[in-house]
Amino acid sequence: MKKKNVTYYILSFLIPVLMLIITFALAKVYPFGNNTAVVGDMKNQYAAILTYGKENFFNIHKLLYSNSLALGGNFYPVLTYYLFSPINLIALFFSNKYIPLFYFINICLNAGFISLTTYIFLLKSKFVNSYVDKTVNVEISNVLRLIFGIIFTLSTFYVQYSHTIMWFDAIIFFPLVLLGYEQLINSNKVILYCISLILLILSNYYIGVMVLVFLLVLTLFWIVLSLVYKKEYLLTMKKSIYLLLYTILPIGVGAIVLLPSFLGQQTVYQEKYQFSLDKIYPLRDSLGSLLNGNINNANMPMLYTSIFTLIAIIVFFISNKIDLKVKIPVFIAIILLFISTWIRGLYMVWHAFSMPNGYSQREAYIILLVLVTIGYIGSTYASSGYISFIIAGIIWSLISVFITYKWNFLSNHQLLVDILLIIIEILAITLMYKRSKKYIWLLLFIILGEVGFSYYPRENAIAQTSIPMDSYVKLTEANQNVLAKLNKNDYSFYRIGSTIQLNENDPLMYGYNGLSTYVSQQSKESTDYLSALGYIKNIHGLGGVHLIMDQQQQ
Repeated sequence: MKKKNVTYYILSFLIPVLMLIITFALAKVYPFGNNTAVVGDMKNQYAAILTYGKENFFNIHKLLYSNSLALGGNFYPVLTYYLFSPINLIALFFSNKYIPLFYFINICLNAGFISLTTYIFLLKSKFVNSYVDKTVNVEISNVLRLIFGIIFTLSTFYVQYSHTIMWFDAIIFFPLVLLGYEQLINSNKVILYCISLILLILSNYYIGVMVLVFLLVLTLFWIVLSLVYKKEYLLTMKKSIYLLLYTILPIGVGAIVLLPSFLGQQTVYQEKYQFSLDKIYPLRDSLGSLLNGNINNANMPMLYTSIFTLIAIIVFFISNKIDLKVKIPVFIAIILLFISTWIRGLYMVWHAFSMPNGYSQREAYIILLVLVTIGYIGSTYASSGYISFIIAGIIWSLISVFITYKWNFLSNHQLLVDILLIIIEILAITLMYKRSKKYIWLLLFIILGEVGFSYYPRENAIAQTSIPMDSYVKLTEANQNVLAKLNKNDYSFYRIGSTIQLNENDPLMYGYNGLSTYVSQQSKESTDYLSALGYIKNIHGLGGVHLIMDQQQQ
């Protein structure tokens, strides 16, 4: 491996990690302040589940069935959904009171590894690189891969859902699965495809299901290209059989999590699949999502990456160097992907034929990687001329003005900032073309600034809702000290309450047999029963009012 290539690998990992560290430092997230990364369901569920998992890492029976879960229940679906990622092994080196620090590290590592694997995919993919500008300078193409790896990683989707770390633990392998898929079709190499798909499914089976759905869609796309555009990497009947066999193999290995988790999930409340043409959100809002990362519509896919991505995608479609036979299938594929997030019957397919409870449009990272890949191809045409970028910039500026005044997706201030960014980025590309290839680094810093200024306000707002670190430490220490006085040989069940609760799963958090309220893999019957007892407000079942129980036994 060339030393220069190693440098780019390192940069692709370090840049997003450093950007997140700086963002967290500005948001005063521990260890830079008293805020933490423990927000949302990380606060309500994940912290307790991770603490329980690490405390019982060597007690396999407690990882299969837990008396700290609801009224006692099957813990295996919880284990496979939340804790199977190898990254969680790092938590073993943290005391329970410093779990927020582990989450901070996990979020940063996820960003670095996703950027790295995306860079590797864009570097190694013969299919992707068969459409890049052949005259592109090596340094320029490497920096462009850095850029698109980073903007995929630090998209709106990541900042909004980064605390759902178990998804991103698995998404790390997604670009490698695609690279392995191509290698299997192109040269019958199976190792990367099988290993990366196995690791992805084991890390989080839910993300695994989405990726398997996408692989089916990708195969259909590949077949279409095979019919209209004959090349050696396209799909034949023999290669299709290989692909099927070597997809079944990872699914078979992943069955140790897929099958029990699927069966466990059947007991959880979920809306059953029924094909419907009902709309999830107004389709035009997806344009706003591309343009602005702050659109307040919880049902809409989060697709904002950067202005540069949008310009580069337009360059892809207006360039006369890319065959129309490729542009048309790609354009249709993008439209169909968007429609799949819009039509209820198609949207539910992504989510294992059910409706997700909260955290909508979880599949958006798949569309983002498609857009980033197309953007990378389009961006490489900067080396052979900047005129196409000027035209693309004008086109996107006009689109921005139109949709802003038509649907008010941007304020006038935001619109002016976006147009200014377009001008600055095109100026950097012009300097790169006219003066020196080194100006590609200027473009990188401009885009890092754009992503950073977009990322920080949202991350800062999220951090303000987190559990303060000093409170987390004090509460954990206090509960551990009290519970340490319980007789270790007493296996009674406890219902322990206090004036302050960190979350509603204290039995999991502190490791005693007791009544916890809710985790997302919990059976509907358990949730309904707890609701009837008045211990949890269940919006899907019997109703009831959430109560903090008085201490019953000490």
